This record gives sequence, C-alpha cells and structure tokens, in this order.
Amino acid sequence: MLLRTLRTGRRGRTASQRTRVLSLCFLLTASGIACSQPTPEEQVAQGHTLYDAFCASCHEIERGIGPKLTPEVLATRVSAGALFRYTRMNMPYEAGNTLTEAEYWAITAYLLNRHGLMDADIVLNPESAEGLLLGK
Repeated sequence: MLLRTLRTGRRGRTASQRTRVLSLCFLLTASGIACSQPTPEEQVAQGHTLYDAFCASCHEIERGIGPKLTPEVLATRVSAGALFRYTRMNMPYEAGNTLTEAEYWAITAYLLNRHGLMDADIVLNPESAEGLLLGK
C-alpha cells in the first residue's frame, strides 16, 4: 500500500500527509527496508496523469496562459535538471513547489519522453538529469 501511494497521484493529500509518507519511506530505507523507485514506464505514466491534472489547462489549450511545451521551448532550459528546477520553483502557475519532488520528476520525465528528448528506459532523478542535455 505504501509503495502504491508513493507511485500514484495524491491530489487529495495535504503537504503534511505527503511529508509523513515520504518520511516513513525514508525511515524504512534507513532501517534496511527499501522503498522501490518507479520503473521508467510508471514514472512517465504518473507524469502524464499529473500533467493532465496540473499543467494541461494552461499549456494545452489555445490561448492558454502558458506556452505550448514544444521540444524547442523545453530546450531553453538546457538540461533535464534545469527544467526540473524551473518547473518545481514556478509551476503550477503561482503555486510553485506545491507538488512532491517525485511528482515534479514524473512530470519532467513525461514531457521529455513525450517529445523524444529522453530515452524510454531512464528513470529521471538528480543523477540522470544533469547529464541529459535538451539542446541540439
């Protein structure tokens, strides 16, 4: 149940509830019980769900307040790590840093996968993101 909770969207959870779940995962990991990472497919699927819930209303409609997130727009952030940091600080619009770190990684993975800017067998995280350049 805990692992499923960590992998799925949590729109109804408060920040303190998410923190408690992640804290529990940290404690389990520290005591030798690992909390598994999502597979690349699970991360992208979660990112798609989150994107639809939190991003599409601004970025996918004609005359939305955000730009269409084309490969060219995404590449202005240079690397996947920089795109993650920008997204986390600024999105959703006027509500930056309101999702969990894992949710921001999932959204970033979905966007990069959707536009062919990332191999499908990568789980996006701090280590894999910095070397992943988005430009030509």
